[in-house]
Amino acid sequence: MQRRGSHYLLEVSEELVDEGLFRVEYEAATQAAQDGDHAGASLRLRKALKLWRGGALEDVDSDHLAGQTARLEEVRVRALEQLTDWEFTQGRYAELIPDLSLWTEAYPYNEFLHACLAQALHHASRTADALEVLRRLRDRLDRELGLGLGPALLRLETQLCGPKRASEPGERTSLATLKAIQVALADLSDAVQALINDIPGQGSRKPHTEGPQDRAELPAKGESSHTHRGRMAGGRGGNKPMNTIFTRSSILHT
Repeated sequence: MQRRGSHYLLEVSEELVDEGLFRVEYEAATQAAQDGDHAGASLRLRKALKLWRGGALEDVDSDHLAGQTARLEEVRVRALEQLTDWEFTQGRYAELIPDLSLWTEAYPYNEFLHACLAQALHHASRTADALEVLRRLRDRLDRELGLGLGPALLRLETQLCGPKRASEPGERTSLATLKAIQVALADLSDAVQALINDIPGQGSRKPHTEGPQDRAELPAKGESSHTHRGRMAGGRGGNKPMNTIFTRSSILHT
């Protein structure tokens, strides 16, 4: 105990004060993580966090220490976030769910801790619960602060929702189109075979290479292809058009 002016100063070693012990353990945990020992880092940081019982300086009524109180609370939050990061590095998602549930209750506006809780639930095959965590946070931020989810949480929510399912309307339309194309192609095949059968002497003949008789059927210069198709339909040189003309465009838009 020392007297300085009109005040007294009590000097104690750092190891006798919780804040000092916390700082020592936190620094040791950080060094362990830098050395690649994330398991050891997590153990040391958990030991440091056990020194906290309630809020920082919660039994001290002093306006002069208000700034210190806020600083210590911020240090604690950073430690919780760091511990979460180290635990996730070890793949300890499910094991951290109880802790994260408590921490998000203690810090209801902390987006990082809520995001980590949602990720942990997702890795534990509880994606519905993960989305519920984000929904509750969104409602709380909107109702109490007039804010929305941050960009990182919005991206996480999109990832948790997953890709568009095959049962959604857009995918059903695509499948229906493919089915229509399949049916149209089958109809086209039948129609082509019917045309071949209508040509005299061609019904049972096998395909052959083009000869003079085939070239004679090609449309003359200036003659429309529509007229030529009419001649094929009747097997003669008349101008009677086909009732139905199949095109690639009509098939794709069926």
